[in-house]
Amino acid sequence: YDRGRKIMLYGGLFIAFAVIWFVTLFMPGNSTIAILAAGLIAAAIFVIPVFLVGIFMYRTKIKKANKVS
Repeated sequence: YDRGRKIMLYGGLFIAFAVIWFVTLFMPGNSTIAILAAGLIAAAIFVIPVFLVGIFMYRTKIKKANKVS
């Protein structure tokens, strides 16, 4: 559980940082709000699938534990 949270946090922050850096470097005409929105959207695109995969893995572990008991 803690490892999954760290992956989501650090991965989301890294993706947001990379997108904000890319947008400011290669598209300098954008406003600050557009740059931050791009970073937020990119972080969400990373975090949401990781969260869903984590829930799927957690549920399969719980179902296996219930079948064994």
